Amino acid sequence: MELFFQIADILKVETYGVGLFYAFSIVILYISIYVYFIFSNVKRALKSYEYEKELKELESEVLMKQINPHFLFNCLNAVQNIYHENLEQGDNFLNLLSKYLRNHVSHFRKPLISFEEELDGIDGFVRLEEMKCSIHYNVEYDVEFMDFYVPPFSLQVFVENSIKYARTESKEDGEIVISTRSSNENIIVIIKDNGVGFDPKAIKNLSCGMMNVKRRLELSLSAKVLINSVIGTGTTITILIPITETNLLSFKEGLKG
Repeated sequence: MELFFQIADILKVETYGVGLFYAFSIVILYISIYVYFIFSNVKRALKSYEYEKELKELESEVLMKQINPHFLFNCLNAVQNIYHENLEQGDNFLNLLSKYLRNHVSHFRKPLISFEEELDGIDGFVRLEEMKCSIHYNVEYDVEFMDFYVPPFSLQVFVENSIKYARTESKEDGEIVISTRSSNENIIVIIKDNGVGFDPKAIKNLSCGMMNVKRRLELSLSAKVLINSVIGTGTTITILIPITETNLLSFKEGLKG
């Protein structure tokens, strides 16, 4: 009871005027608010930790899949074959592969890179695939907006999926188009092909990598990824990235300056 009167005195509550019941109610209210505040902060911290942990796991998985022994083995075989046919082309392929691997190493620990850097990686991958397989892939760029960040290799996964499965190279007018623009609220990135398409309901089984990248974009940029595909018509990936200060390249560059 002595402790109660001390608390009441701190709150400047005149117990004889208001009554012990009201004083006790005020104390309980303050304690309840304090406990709620503590538990809310703990819950928020745990949720943030879980998001960060999931994001790091997804990043590691994607990075491991980008450079794998199978990919390197195919590239080294291609180097050997190209050198037998043409020394200059062999040098070009080896330089391209070296640059591609250097970019992977430099981006390995970065949570985000500029869209321009991501495009450079996509271009390198496409050129390697063309030289390795002696196939031309018609990849077009319709870029109106570049002032933003993306997770490393995130857009490349969608382009890889189109190259591997859309079979645009078998069509006379086959193409993969990467376009960007901005609206009042979002940065809009579209990766579209006019290939064979697939059943979106089966995407989880068809491409775990695409689903992982979708989750990475959601966690790191609060982006929304829409996947639309029609069998025999093609696939369209639409990525909506909210325009915020942390997502814009110019804002962070301005802070550095």
